[in-house]
Amino acid sequence: MTSGSPLRIGVLLPLFSSSFAELREGARRAEAAGLDDVWVSDHLQSVPDPAAPVLEGWTTLVALAEATERVGLGSLVLSATFREPRVLARSVETLVDVAGPRLVLGLGAGWLASEHEAFELPFPPHAERLTRLERTLDAVRERTPEVPLLVGGASGRALDLAVRKADLWNAPGDRLDELPGLVERLRALAVEEAVPPPAVVSRVGLILEPTVEEAEARLARRTSDWTRIGLGPLGLVGDTDEVVRRIGIHRALGVSRIVVGLSRRDLARGVLERLAEDVLPRVREA
Repeated sequence: MTSGSPLRIGVLLPLFSSSFAELREGARRAEAAGLDDVWVSDHLQSVPDPAAPVLEGWTTLVALAEATERVGLGSLVLSATFREPRVLARSVETLVDVAGPRLVLGLGAGWLASEHEAFELPFPPHAERLTRLERTLDAVRERTPEVPLLVGGASGRALDLAVRKADLWNAPGDRLDELPGLVERLRALAVEEAVPPPAVVSRVGLILEPTVEEAEARLARRTSDWTRIGLGPLGLVGDTDEVVRRIGIHRALGVSRIVVGLSRRDLARGVLERLAEDVLPRVREA
């Protein structure tokens, strides 16, 4: 992100154990509150409990495009292993007709073997999945060159694809605290290719409480690795002052967009509105 560029802040809506009505309400609340974007993930099974309900990501994104008017829309990230590249490219073309210029298409190589097995989808080695990702990026770019493409991943080849083929890059949530080193590698690759580096997107967790001590106590009660994703030193944990300070760290790294992961419980507790009312104005003033 260039100096002085506005930092976009959006939310990753919870597709696990949620109804579409809840997500539609959440997206409309985000739009009304002045947040910049709403994002969805892409899984065929819930994580970590595969028996829990889950909404399919692409269908949800299309429905949210029709349910909203102004807020940006993004996938973080679609698995390239789920859909044939040229078929997805045609689907993206249709979604652009619905959403207009609001879409950022995030793509990754896929990582969860069990959901591929459950739905009888091939799950080849990582190198082959990255080749499939590259084919998908090329197919979408050919049909809808106006759509910004995001590559998610932290491997050397994923970073290379982001530099050569994408407009934005995102590290997996469980690699958030490696962000400074990954951004350095990304920029070094861009120098080698003599191209501008892709914009950096941070996917973070949020625990916002009246005091830092209360926020840290809530974090300490989370014993599962899955519920602690994005809540390390670069996660947004604390009172308003501390959360704004940590967002400043991301800004200093050149991050152009922050995506705050919200749970179903977070939506019910009004965390979205607290983010928009307490944090967003101060970040935009900075």
